[in-house]
Amino acid sequence: ARKIKRYLLDHPNAADSLRGIAEWWMLHYTAEAVWNALERLCRSGVLERISAGGEPVYRLKRSDCEADGR
Repeated sequence: ARKIKRYLLDHPNAADSLRGIAEWWMLHYTAEAVWNALERLCRSGVLERISAGGEPVYRLKRSDCEADGR
């Protein structure tokens, strides 16, 4: 979870699916370990899961002001 959070803090506009994160960001971790970390980060309010017309996409949680363009 720390590595995912660090990656997103370094790349704040990054967003990807579980598969993309497991394949490109977290090369040495299983998809299950990545999923567990993503879910923990979502529960703690660091990440949000959004629908992108297929697989869910994970990104840093946006503030209400950012979400509506302010």
